[in-house]
Amino acid sequence: MSLHALQLIIHKRSGHRMHPYFPGSGSCSSRLSTRSSNSIALGVVSKSRPNSGLWNPGLDISDENCNYPSHPLVYSALTDFSLETDAIHQEFQLIPNETPRLSCVPVGAEDKNRFANVLPFPHTRVKLQKIPGEDFSDYINANFITGYKEDLRAYIATQAPLSSTGGDFWRMVWEQQSRVILMLTDMDERGQPRCIPYWPEKTGMENRLTYGDFIITLKKKEIHQEYIVSVLEIKDIEKNLVREVRHFWYTCWPSDSTPEPISLVKFVLDTRAYYEDSGAPVVVHCSPGTGRTGTLIAIDICMRSYEDKRSVNVLNTVYKMRKERAGVVHTKNEYNLIYKAVGEYAIVMNTPTSISTSSSVATLQNML
Repeated sequence: MSLHALQLIIHKRSGHRMHPYFPGSGSCSSRLSTRSSNSIALGVVSKSRPNSGLWNPGLDISDENCNYPSHPLVYSALTDFSLETDAIHQEFQLIPNETPRLSCVPVGAEDKNRFANVLPFPHTRVKLQKIPGEDFSDYINANFITGYKEDLRAYIATQAPLSSTGGDFWRMVWEQQSRVILMLTDMDERGQPRCIPYWPEKTGMENRLTYGDFIITLKKKEIHQEYIVSVLEIKDIEKNLVREVRHFWYTCWPSDSTPEPISLVKFVLDTRAYYEDSGAPVVVHCSPGTGRTGTLIAIDICMRSYEDKRSVNVLNTVYKMRKERAGVVHTKNEYNLIYKAVGEYAIVMNTPTSISTSSSVATLQNML
């Protein structure tokens, strides 16, 4: 089924708009201030009925998320709220955004950061194995992100490699045994460099690239409508070991806006099969490793939540992610995109072709 046909299904099924559900409904400025961001006015919202379509388990005082910003939604409430752009933007403002101190970066390693104001938290930073005689060889601007159901180190959110950090990037991929890289930026956008070509563009030994102790060879390239897949061979020269890594380059993210939500849903589903059973983190990067990177990771986590229990909590998901990588989901439009993508995913999942949680994912992937 084409994306256009799916969008028609989504439009028809979401055409009837119910009254929007929002925690602490009423005046957002009075009830949902940033001062109360650790708890979203749980005391002033009556508990919703489990079978009403507005069931909010987070409103139960015994819920494990009651100490954090939380807005769980089941199908009908999710599809309704995902249409309320202003309310989504207001909710985005509730999420604290801590910034790591400059002292978190070792003195002398500052040039390894693509942006001076995008720094990794020390407690979740990916630490490389030290190279004897090389200062700061363990430093890279990358953080582990916890996945769905507290799947520790499910993702690595990182900046796009610089010419001076390409070797660090491939060392990280090798040491973490990652089998998939998801790239969400172009090489240049708006006349500014956003990433270097850190993998070969052509097959053949004559086109391979060398970064430190690693040789990168392109074995195969597949061009899809919205992304490019490169099958890479990574060779550790010193240990004479070879490993295969798949590089997925999503090429449809506009520089001045956001992509079609269902397009990202398809990208998530198409790439999952190559990493989710590998036992290693999937590497995700845009240019700074925050906005688009965090958006895609949040979409994947929320999609998994919907598949598992037909409920999502975008607010709590992004809140937790920001505790591990500063600045993820950078703009209100990116936050809105998460809701749109998950909302559209829920609509398609609830079409008659979706039979069960386990089978409908495969069915949807074929539909897309």
